Amino acid sequence: MTGNLKQSLLTTVFALATVAAALEPREVEVDESVELEAHAAIDRAVNFLVSQQAHNGSWSDDPAVTALVITALMQCAEKPPEEALQHGAGFIAAQARDDGSIAGAGQTGNAAALSTVTSAIALMVVDAEAHGAVIESTLKKVSAPDYAGNMQVLFWLTEAALVAKMLDQENRLAMPDYVGKLIKRCQHHDPSSDLHGRIFCESTDGDDPDGLSGTRTAYGIACLFRTGGDRRDPEVAAAVISLNRSFFTLDEYPDARSKALYTFYHAYASAHSLLDDQYRKLTERPPKWRKELIEVLMAQQLGDGQWQHRKGADERDPNWATAHALLTLRLSLD
Repeated sequence: MTGNLKQSLLTTVFALATVAAALEPREVEVDESVELEAHAAIDRAVNFLVSQQAHNGSWSDDPAVTALVITALMQCAEKPPEEALQHGAGFIAAQARDDGSIAGAGQTGNAAALSTVTSAIALMVVDAEAHGAVIESTLKKVSAPDYAGNMQVLFWLTEAALVAKMLDQENRLAMPDYVGKLIKRCQHHDPSSDLHGRIFCESTDGDDPDGLSGTRTAYGIACLFRTGGDRRDPEVAAAVISLNRSFFTLDEYPDARSKALYTFYHAYASAHSLLDDQYRKLTERPPKWRKELIEVLMAQQLGDGQWQHRKGADERDPNWATAHALLTLRLSLD
């Protein structure tokens, strides 16, 4: 047993990513009563997720869901449930394939890539020593330049690189140096279109093929900031304007067509928490977004602590939705 579980490495990683400690304290946006309610909501969600773990150590019998839940519990639980996390990591490691990927039955392409990257993070933060051989193989897989097939995968790949840096594993997985080129290739440029500035892989007719352009744009913005991008860069500015053109409500948020509600919330909070630091570096006042997002999430939480988006695809799984909602609340409170 390593000391990794004695503190949330991911919390430290997020702090490094946003370099908040080097900046002036952010303006108080969330009043004390809302913050207390939000922490109570986090506690309910943590208890719900712990209660949902299967006998084989998994959540939803899926390595990607298990990895995301582990990430959420490590970052959000006041005292991470060590036994549950170790059991979950054991399940993930057992799903490793010969090629280094870690994915559920039948998963290929971007689904397998997302599963592999998030699994690598979970194994590293739970017990990098015990799962060293699997992590070694998995990091070789995810470090391939063509592995990040979309912005969501790329976001978690940069997350994995930050975790690897914290664990002195940069020789195995360094921050990808192709982020800017990939985003430039995927960004939509058409000033006459509502999609101008969005970051997503276009279909042949230039449409948003799966309704996920809002989520992928937000994750793309976060990736650009993590790799040295500047809010004043034309590509970043266009992406931010596009993202904010349609603020989130259950019916009108940018990815309504795909119904990926809580994934979008997490992407939005990830982008704006890093964008806040961009404003402060320039001694400008960042836009307010935290309180509204917290209140939206608290209003949608069910009595047993879970979140679920029944109109969604993956988010019909309450473990997947709840993990994303938890991570979003944490970002909104930091």
